[in-house]
Amino acid sequence: HDEYALNSNADSRNWESLVTEYVLVRKATIALFESFDDNQLGTIGSANGLPLSPRAVGFINAGHEIHHVNVLKERYL
Repeated sequence: HDEYALNSNADSRNWESLVTEYVLVRKATIALFESFDDNQLGTIGSANGLPLSPRAVGFINAGHEIHHVNVLKERYL
């Protein structure tokens, strides 16, 4: 993630554009997960050589968002 952050050019973007992108990505992610049925959510695949289901990815994404909100609060608010 450090390499990504260094090359993201986020510091050259205004706050409004970052928030707009966040909202759009969040809505797209929600729409994607709403399109899955229970069978699809329970399918087990592999990520980095470890078993992983789409359902687990959804929970990981939610937790990761909470982590980033907490980082923003700690560092900038």
